[in-house]
Amino acid sequence: MLFTDNLISRNRARWSAEEIKKMPALIIGHRATLDHAWGSVENRWGVVTNARAVRGEAIAPISAEEKAVIDKEGYWYGECEIDIPDISSNAEITEMVQSLLLSENSIGFAYQFMRCPNCECAAGDLRSPKCPNSWEDIAYYERVDVQEIFETSFVEIPDVRRARVLEIDGKEVSRSLRGQASSGKYSHINFKPPQGAREEAEKGLDWRKEFGRGGTAVGIARARDIKNGVELSPDTLRRMKSYFARHEVDKQAEGFNQGEKGYPSNGRIAWALWGGDAGQSWANKVCDQMDKADEEEDG
Repeated sequence: MLFTDNLISRNRARWSAEEIKKMPALIIGHRATLDHAWGSVENRWGVVTNARAVRGEAIAPISAEEKAVIDKEGYWYGECEIDIPDISSNAEITEMVQSLLLSENSIGFAYQFMRCPNCECAAGDLRSPKCPNSWEDIAYYERVDVQEIFETSFVEIPDVRRARVLEIDGKEVSRSLRGQASSGKYSHINFKPPQGAREEAEKGLDWRKEFGRGGTAVGIARARDIKNGVELSPDTLRRMKSYFARHEVDKQAEGFNQGEKGYPSNGRIAWALWGGDAGQSWANKVCDQMDKADEEEDG
């Protein structure tokens, strides 16, 4: 499996190629879990038996910032093998493994500090009072001095965008980075955010920078993708639809509408980060199109 790379993650962080080269020695022998300790399933179910740092070719799409990284140090990723014991006697864990093996994977490492790539101060640490840049001012930060591994887990939404299973029992798992957004049964669907959603996401990022509140790291990452017109995955569109459905109630709170006290409220800022009303309409439309495609494929 590909467990990390030197490009920008969903929470706007990245490892350098030099840090990735240190990881194989830390990960070999580590126990694996399912979905961060999922339900009643036994947490430890496999072990990392081999790992390596590899220089290769990155899967598109690639942002301007990521292209600059590749031009500077090449594309590097960490690859590992996990040995899974015979689990056929446990129906619950078997079902979970079969599902998550075709999902994504997440491996977490502890690190010493966060480097600001735009920082020219002596400290070089984004958290240092000497650093003139804030979290909102930079496209990403760099994790520096990897210390130890604290988790190996299969999850639905990994921090590393390109993290994925490469082979199962020696057989290649064929899957694009973005799922089926550009091929197969969804090839007729447009997964690029419409202009209205892009403008709303940009507004949300501006508000977030001005007020320092509203939304989460995931929301900020989503807003950056939407603002930049990045083609989103089918799973991401479904999560967007779910987000808007859960947070529709935020519209009833004071400060959501212009002219109200406290405008823009935290809920209004978060709503904008996900594309606002335009994003909601688009997500609902695309999900309806995907559902129809799924029904037609099932016959």
